[in-house]
Amino acid sequence: KVALLIGNMHYLHHKQLQAPMVDVHALSALLRQLDFKVVSLLDLCKAEMQMAVNEFLLLLDKGVYGLLYYAGHGYENFGNSFMVPIDAPSAYTSAHCLCVQRVLRAMQERRTGLNTFLLDMCRKRSQRCPPLASPGLLSCWGPVPGEVPEPTMQPTAAHPCRCADAEAYELSQGELSNGIFVTFLKRWLLEDEKITVLLDKVAEDMGTLEITRGRQALELRSNLSERRALTDPI
Repeated sequence: KVALLIGNMHYLHHKQLQAPMVDVHALSALLRQLDFKVVSLLDLCKAEMQMAVNEFLLLLDKGVYGLLYYAGHGYENFGNSFMVPIDAPSAYTSAHCLCVQRVLRAMQERRTGLNTFLLDMCRKRSQRCPPLASPGLLSCWGPVPGEVPEPTMQPTAAHPCRCADAEAYELSQGELSNGIFVTFLKRWLLEDEKITVLLDKVAEDMGTLEITRGRQALELRSNLSERRALTDPI
């Protein structure tokens, strides 16, 4: 079981964030209790993010449980989510960012036993990326015909945490406070539950917080049919 945790806070051209460092530290400690091998990294530029992801992918193999957590700025365009590195220019586009779908597809191709992708970021569509004339122009739009991995080799749980804006993401932050998503995730992460059930409980708990209602909610995407839990012995 291997995990890569990335927290971006000190952006060169964008709003500074406080929670990612505390969130990465908290999740790292909990995942180690579940026997995950954890790599935690902070404030990465695009080249560093890509290098970290590439090294993480090399650790994945048949039957391995892979978990990737990202906290920082991000956005969505036509169903594709993008993680924003700290060196992204003020007028960034997808070319300056890492595509979540591309990373997830690479994880699936490693024949892993479980893929869990946790995105703790804004996913409002960037106005800098106008609607595309053809989806095919977006290189990470999705698998092309003939390259779709067999369903049996890609049990995947992807769990973006969506917020309407950066203010919602940092709404309850103190200097050493967890973000909203991790505050609730910590309550359930060590439970012996199917990962989708566990995250449903996190979503229900988040829904009870009046101050973020309608502004921040957990969105769950999964094709996981078997019972797979982060507590499983590997």
